[in-house]
Amino acid sequence: MNHPNENHVPGRADAQVPLTAALAALLALSLFMAVAAFTGIVPSPPHDKLPFVAANIALAVAALVVVRGRHRAAPWVSLLAGLSYLPSVGPHKLLTEVHAAALTPVIAVGSACVLVIAWSAWRLWRSRRVRWA
Repeated sequence: MNHPNENHVPGRADAQVPLTAALAALLALSLFMAVAAFTGIVPSPPHDKLPFVAANIALAVAALVVVRGRHRAAPWVSLLAGLSYLPSVGPHKLLTEVHAAALTPVIAVGSACVLVIAWSAWRLWRSRRVRWA
């Protein structure tokens, strides 16, 4: 049976899968943060931070497009998107955020996603089996 990825090596995971999943998870976090801000749910980002949330959403969507298209810029765009989330969901928020206890799941998941993106982007960049466009 043929694998949907023509570059798949049996017994070796494709770095694209966790990269796509982590980007999608960060995108979902951003969308929920934006909805929380618009509806006034506490905790939520202040309205003056929504342009930053919108930029994160745009970078995550761009990264998903280039990763799924197997473009050679995929690792770099993904890493940029992941790093752009650190001010919002980085582990430092546990010490600086007023509502840190309520945001702990968001901070934990977001930080883990950034680590997965960094690791997967590195693996994708190092992979010589990927056919770059």
